Formats: sequence, C-alpha cells, structure tokens
Amino acid sequence: MKEGFRRVGILDDIRGLCVVLMVGYHALYDLVDIFGLDVPMFRWGVTSFARTLVAATFMFIAGITCRFSRSNWKRGGLTLLAALALTVGTLLVMPSQQIWFGILHFMGSAMLLFALLDPLLSRVSTGLGVGLCAGLFLLFYGVEWGVLGFPGLWEIALPQRLYTIGWLFPLGFCAPGFFSADYYPLLPWIFVFLAGSYVGIPLRDSRAPSWCYPTRSRALTWVGRHAILIYLLHQPILFVCFQLLIRLVG
Repeated sequence: MKEGFRRVGILDDIRGLCVVLMVGYHALYDLVDIFGLDVPMFRWGVTSFARTLVAATFMFIAGITCRFSRSNWKRGGLTLLAALALTVGTLLVMPSQQIWFGILHFMGSAMLLFALLDPLLSRVSTGLGVGLCAGLFLLFYGVEWGVLGFPGLWEIALPQRLYTIGWLFPLGFCAPGFFSADYYPLLPWIFVFLAGSYVGIPLRDSRAPSWCYPTRSRALTWVGRHAILIYLLHQPILFVCFQLLIRLVG
C-alpha cells in the first residue's frame, strides 16, 4: 500500500472471510471430485452461488486495492508468476485438476490491464464508471456460453468462429475440449474488478464512511492480508489431511 494512505480495515476483514469460505468450498470439492465421496451440500444451489459470490468479492476488492498499490505492474506480474506456478503444479501433480486460467491468472491479468488503462479510466467519474462496469458485466455475462447477455433470458449469439481459436480462452471463448478446474475469464469478470477500482477512489481519498477504516477481527485481518499465500497452500494441505483421514478411518 502506498505511504500516506489510510488502510481500509474492512477490506482485510471481508477478504479474510472470503478466504475462509473459499477453503470450505474447496474442501467440499476435493471430497466429491477427487475422493469420490457423496456430499449433498456440494450440489446445493446456494453452495454454487456462494462460490461465485466469493470469487466476485475477491475481484472487487482486488480492484479497490489497485488504487492503493505502489506499482500495479509489479503486483500483477508477481500474481501471474504465482498463477503460472499453480498451472505447472497442477499439470505435474494432478493433471485431472489442471488450472489454465483460474482466479489468480485473472487477478494478475486484471492488475496489468488496470496499470495499462489507468490514465484512460481515471477520466471517468466514480459513479459513471461503476454504472458502465455494471452494464458491461451484464452484456458480456454469457460469453462463456456463446452469447451476449443472459443465456435463456435475453441473448445475442456470438460468432462460433471465436470458439475455435484455442488461445482465446482467457477472454472466455473456450474451444471444444478446453478444461480448467478453476476458470474465471476476463469477460465478464474484468468489469467486476474495474467497478472495484472506481469504488477504491473515495476509499483511498478518505471520503468513505468512517466505519470502513478500522478492523474488526484480528484473525480475519491476518487471513485477508495473506490471501494469496493461503490460496497457493490450502489445496495441498487439504489433500494431505484428507488422505490421512481416509487412511485412518479406512
């Protein structure tokens, strides 16, 4: 965080809570998809919704904190390196769970895009910026499924040619056979990130309500400040713990 800016404690608390929920979801995922156990809770609609909400919250907060960063180029580059290590690790250790463009890949790419576009983005007012991002998110929501808009509600079919070009998967255009165990393409999620970057302006300038700034939970704050490290380590730890538990029970 840049010197001279007041730390927004509630962001650490919310991010810490999201990390806890993420670990819980991945524990369910591992039990069902890797160890083949029947866990009904994993199939609940509310579980899937919570997963998406947590991921979107991570993106939104990452967008906010871009306004506090000393260098989004460096931050984005380091995040992409961590994402690359994750891809290599999944390919070598567990190919069935390979990750090609997960949330870390998204975050790193979004940070670099923000660093590149910041002079242009800063010309747009906060309210207008958030509104435009919300509209564009709704417009591009269905890209992964081949349409603009919301599949089944209102939609415009996109050219299928876009979905035959293998290297366009970071944008949401998935070629047949593409698989990534964790997948958050730039379209539409970049607009959640950029909406956060606009909300970050009043927070950075201490123009937000006073309750945003103090922290409320030391534990959640610690977790929130170490989110990337926990993200990289929690799956191997969960896997080992479940292996040991299954051997003990079995």
